[in-house]
Amino acid sequence: METRQNNEQVVLVTGGTGFAGSHLIPFLQKSGYTTIHATGFSGKKPLVAGFESVQLHTVDLTDGPAVQALIQEVKPTQVYHLASFAFV
Repeated sequence: METRQNNEQVVLVTGGTGFAGSHLIPFLQKSGYTTIHATGFSGKKPLVAGFESVQLHTVDLTDGPAVQALIQEVKPTQVYHLASFAFV
């Protein structure tokens, strides 16, 4: 098992390119988090600026093996699940 140095926090934000994620990620950055991963749907661009240091992943969250692979790759210490489809 890999150990993190200095209690490094790795954050994964599902739906990071959507409305809520586009506001949460800058807040996390201002709060001092430096290792942030985000998922987006079909390569959608973030709604706000400041994502240059965020590692974006295109993944179908309904694909269990793909999600498991992402979790194993990223090894997040925190997950914010904001992904959804909004049909109004």
